[in-house]
Amino acid sequence: MKKLVLSMFTALLIAVPVYGTVASAAPVDIVPESACSGQGASESPACKKGTDDPITGTKGVLIRVANILAWFGGAIAVIMVIFGGFLYVTSAGDAGKVKKAKDTLLYAAVGLVVIVASRVIVIFVINKVVT
Repeated sequence: MKKLVLSMFTALLIAVPVYGTVASAAPVDIVPESACSGQGASESPACKKGTDDPITGTKGVLIRVANILAWFGGAIAVIMVIFGGFLYVTSAGDAGKVKKAKDTLLYAAVGLVVIVASRVIVIFVINKVVT
């Protein structure tokens, strides 16, 4: 059980920074404004600005909501880890309190893994479905 919790924390510590750098990469606009100002150029698909702006469009809003929910859930899981540690320190050797503290720590760790996995799945689905 100890190896499972340790491996989940290690995977989480590796996955979150890697995913954060990949998911936050914004697409680069490769068509300069001057190329789209000529006659007939505005009809080109490369010059048309999509209605799905990364900040105000449907995809942008959904991703922002997913990020906010992930940060909120992550904050709650971290608070639960701190609370579980506090329960463990103050258990005074009582077997029931120690078990409750270990269960709290385990459930908080599983919660963090679920939050990260759900964020990855939601963003993947949004990127594939919403165009």
